[in-house]
Amino acid sequence: MTGIRTLATNNLLGRLGHVATYVNGKLYTGQPAEIPLSAHLQITLELGTPVVTPPKYVFPAGL
Repeated sequence: MTGIRTLATNNLLGRLGHVATYVNGKLYTGQPAEIPLSAHLQITLELGTPVVTPPKYVFPAGL
């Protein structure tokens, strides 16, 4: 590991700026590093502008 990388609302792994976070297609307003991970959770991180609503992915049955 070369160093600690930050994930926050203004820092995406060392890149500074506004970080828009979406969880399952909905805007998430908390700290992105605190999102509890679970199966089939769709997380999108966007740095800067314009912010584009992410597409939805449908997981195949049985996954």
